[in-house]
Amino acid sequence: MPEIFLIWWLGQCDYERIQETGLDEKLPEYIFKEFRSRCSRNGRGRLWVSNSIPIKEIDWDDTKPLASVAGNAGGIVIREEDVKYIAGLPGFITDTALNLWMPK
Repeated sequence: MPEIFLIWWLGQCDYERIQETGLDEKLPEYIFKEFRSRCSRNGRGRLWVSNSIPIKEIDWDDTKPLASVAGNAGGIVIREEDVKYIAGLPGFITDTALNLWMPK
């Protein structure tokens, strides 16, 4: 079964709220590293991707309802298996086609 990747989109306000409360210590290092890298940078639909993940960009579809929201945020690409570490945090999660991700 192929590995599934998701994108955790954070606007600047989301990012600042998380910085105030902190992240779970169990957060995988690759997510924490990309979160830190996102610090003080304008999102503008950019992706932050660990070298261990084979995705470097996504096909951007302006017809998707979340494209305009994601276009004002920054996205951290994560493995689906790690979504449990960010569930309940600010921001929103999509698949790589900009569809809202919903837990199974």
